[in-house]
Amino acid sequence: MRGRVMGDERARFALFAAVGLSGVSVNAGVMRAALSLGCPPLAASLLASLGAMGSNFFLNDRVTWRGRARTGSDRRAQVIRYFAIAIVGIAITSTVMETGRGLGLSPILSQVAGVAVSSVLSFLLHNRFTFGRVLVKHERG
Repeated sequence: MRGRVMGDERARFALFAAVGLSGVSVNAGVMRAALSLGCPPLAASLLASLGAMGSNFFLNDRVTWRGRARTGSDRRAQVIRYFAIAIVGIAITSTVMETGRGLGLSPILSQVAGVAVSSVLSFLLHNRFTFGRVLVKHERG
């Protein structure tokens, strides 16, 4: 049983990583566009992270944790948890991006490094708190 659960989690992480890769593309595209429009690098980083966050929520909800969507107030709580965890990820990403720039790396390379660092933590938190299994409450008769 433990082996099957670990296999399921590895498969889920692979899906999460695939969604994340699509998010990296969204992130880098928004970052590049924002920089080309004259946004300061930190503001561009934040915009890029927000764009990727929205894209990733949609795909993770539909693909990675398919079947674990909530309804009603549970759904609202799920969305709030997702975005709260994602905001922590944005803070980590932006901090790494600024640190990389301080070390002389390009903003794009630094941004991608930040996304990689925040991805592992985000998966663990989302798997547990955002998309964790719903425990059915049985009524006593």
